[in-house]
Amino acid sequence: PYKTVIGETRTTEMGDLTLNEVLVNYDKIMISATFDKNEETIFSYRHQLKPTVIINDEKVEAKGISAQSIAQNSSMYTIYNEITLAEPVAAANFDIQIMYDEMHTPQTKTLEGETLEQPWVFDIKASQLTVQNETAVHDLHQTIQLQNDEQFVIDRIVTTPISTTIYYSGFSSDRSPNINLFDAEGNRYHWNSAYGNDDGTGEINYTGASFLESELFIQVFSTSTEDDAISGKVKILN
Repeated sequence: PYKTVIGETRTTEMGDLTLNEVLVNYDKIMISATFDKNEETIFSYRHQLKPTVIINDEKVEAKGISAQSIAQNSSMYTIYNEITLAEPVAAANFDIQIMYDEMHTPQTKTLEGETLEQPWVFDIKASQLTVQNETAVHDLHQTIQLQNDEQFVIDRIVTTPISTTIYYSGFSSDRSPNINLFDAEGNRYHWNSAYGNDDGTGEINYTGASFLESELFIQVFSTSTEDDAISGKVKILN
């Protein structure tokens, strides 16, 4: 009920690209596609396609974008992208253009990839109404004390039916703190993506961890093992 299923195909000199589905999750857009390359096209799991996204005629401002290409056979690849937006999409229903116009290759040395002369362009209608109805934004501004006398602030937690995201400030490094989530039964959740900034702000995303109607505890660790906690376990949400 959360995804917009598309199933449309566009063809260029490189091959066929089918846009499978689009999922808007608060300030993230997740896109999956299937690339069936032509015989002469050079492409591998080390090549990434990155789309430009326009919503209601405005290009979205992205804080980050991840890309992954997974080989299905010698000519077909599943393409995944996750775009983190500077601001969440406000509209429940919207027009969205997804233009695959940039490719990163194993030789790419810059953040910008190669511009494709013939991009794949999709104009579709999407909805996030179901996700919006089940999203909760918790403004906390709660200080977390660490064992080395340092501290930082959890400014906001956003819980959706798909994920939980922590927004923090005041951390002493541009690397995000290794925060683990725990539910009331003690089940532990590790983050799957994180963005840290030079000013000590950042965000940490936990896909698959949803705390819409349950208690949420957090604890900070120095590494991924379970016996190196550098904070106590703190109850964040009731």
